[in-house]
Amino acid sequence: MDCSLPPWECSKKRNGMNFLDIGHSDLQDFDQAVRREWLITNGLGGYASGTVGEANTRRYHGALVEALQPPLGRIVTVAKLGVTLRHRDLDMPLTSNEFADGSMCR
Repeated sequence: MDCSLPPWECSKKRNGMNFLDIGHSDLQDFDQAVRREWLITNGLGGYASGTVGEANTRRYHGALVEALQPPLGRIVTVAKLGVTLRHRDLDMPLTSNEFADGSMCR
């Protein structure tokens, strides 16, 4: 990929869709991971958005944000999904939360 921007700002096109490559090093630093944001729109005014670090750092981040009265009237109907990886007897949560007081749960 020929891109003069930082790696997280360069996208690749596969099967007609844009993909952003995020490497392991981009996820090791939580502060960096929550500064990298993503957005997917549905073309009807609704969207999903969040951070690579899985912490919703803005009030409009959500797994499902519906446009009840486009272009205004958006409502977060699903804030986030908790994801846990289970391997044999080991559970590893893959989600994180940051609260208004600055405390975090990873």
